[in-house]
This record gives sequence, C-alpha cells and structure tokens, in this order.
Amino acid sequence: MATYYEMFGMPDSSDHIIKRMNETGISPTQLAAALASQARPGTSPGTIIFAAGGVTVVVDEIDGTMVTLW
Repeated sequence: MATYYEMFGMPDSSDHIIKRMNETGISPTQLAAALASQARPGTSPGTIIFAAGGVTVVVDEIDGTMVTLW
C-alpha cells in the first residue's frame, strides 16, 4: 500500500483528531511520521491504519478522513 500523503494528499485535521492529540500528547511531528508510513488494513470495515513511532491513526479508506488516533 502507500502512505497517507500518496493516497490523499495533505490531511485536514478534525476537531476530534486535535482533541485526541492533546489528550494523548501526540505531536504534529509524530502524526506526520505515522501518516508517512505504509497503510495497512484497518480492523473495522472501510478503514485503513497508518502507524509509526508508537502512534496509530485510523483513516476512512474512501475519503481519507482521520477517524481517531492513539
């Protein structure tokens, strides 16, 4: 598979993603590193996962919306 950037371009962070980043202490740099990793199938139908450096991002596989992260 490809990286988030190759598949969807630059991300548009929702209020939920920003809230989760603040709650979990994930920096923009850590998020960028995860999105630069290779996609893999998600655990829920219609999702894919990007993970690197201890950060996991769940993304809608159709439109690239970041669903959640940890």
